[in-house]
Amino acid sequence: FGFRTYYEHISVPLIITPVSRPPSTKGIHDSMSVGASILDELALDSHESFKGIPIFAPGRSMIVTENCGRGNADIKRRDIYFTVTSVTHKAMFQLHGTSLQAKRLYSLEHDPRELNNIIKDPANQNVIADMESYLLKERGVLLTQRALTRVEDPSK
Repeated sequence: FGFRTYYEHISVPLIITPVSRPPSTKGIHDSMSVGASILDELALDSHESFKGIPIFAPGRSMIVTENCGRGNADIKRRDIYFTVTSVTHKAMFQLHGTSLQAKRLYSLEHDPRELNNIIKDPANQNVIADMESYLLKERGVLLTQRALTRVEDPSK
């Protein structure tokens, strides 16, 4: 599978809400927001590891999705592919061994079909750095378990 992040993994197409609780229009919500919204509406607590945010609350500035490819999810030994999506960009990173590498960057505003990888354009280094920082913050526990030692410069 590698770098496969489909639109429907990130965008929530439809959630029916009570009239008295309109959804937030701030931030980004992902597919985990469906479950989080149901739990919230039923006043049920979720496990502390659950990262879903109900659509009634402001969403995140970015969404992180990951996969280890086909087969089992052997996060200790297999490469892990991360996609970090904001309103304006989508960045793809690969954790290979203990090295995190930025591999792809797309402008969702200018290239919504993600046809032009702009990762080597020096003008985008701040965007990559911001998305990388968000990934490190959101998946820090996982990356620490893998003994992340270095982040490789995508311009090389």
